[in-house]
Amino acid sequence: MTRIGRNPDQHARHYCLDVNADLDALRKMSDGELADVCRGPERPIVTVRTNAAPTLWALYEATPEHLAPFEHEAEVLDRVGRIREDGHLLARLQSAAQKAEPDYPPSSHLEEQIYGHPFPSRQDEDLMDAFHAATWDKRAALARQFRDERYRGLALRLLYFERPELLAIQRRAALDHGIRGRVMATPDAGVPWLSIPTATRDLKALLESDPPHEQAATLTQYLDYLERRADSLGLSKST
Repeated sequence: MTRIGRNPDQHARHYCLDVNADLDALRKMSDGELADVCRGPERPIVTVRTNAAPTLWALYEATPEHLAPFEHEAEVLDRVGRIREDGHLLARLQSAAQKAEPDYPPSSHLEEQIYGHPFPSRQDEDLMDAFHAATWDKRAALARQFRDERYRGLALRLLYFERPELLAIQRRAALDHGIRGRVMATPDAGVPWLSIPTATRDLKALLESDPPHEQAATLTQYLDYLERRADSLGLSKST
């Protein structure tokens, strides 16, 4: 493959074209068809993440020890040269690859808010260091100072799980309510996690399918545990 460009918003994502791709067929496709091909299993473009890849070498810098058996180097380099001469096709392919990227809509769940946000400000970075260096009784005040609500939410979660008594009653009650809502979300809630009601429904369906005795016993024990968990739900250490 040969690099043809990169994602303009995520610079670590580089688009690379398979040099064995049928270029004539790609040229005849509309922009929409190119995007569809780039989404399919036989896509001609591979996305290489340089921040998650092994060491990358330009071919002219690599020594024979770095290369797998490579018998047709001249032929491949000639083909790459001809590909790079077609700037119009490369621009269309890069655009198609970008359109084919998965679209992740904004999420209300903190765990799914990693992407689509800027890096932390210098103030928040300093607060992170101060938060981890401080004693627990000082962390509650520091948690409220984060500008980015994601870091504020994570800091409050740490306090909630480790020292909930340091949080205001209203804050602790809100976190209790939020976790209870997650754990007890109904099967039709469409949440991206497995709740107790959904797991209970699935376990009962498995038991109705007449599983082997040992498996049925294990499923029954787990079902009993989930039902006890649903009855208790004493979430924080101080509730």
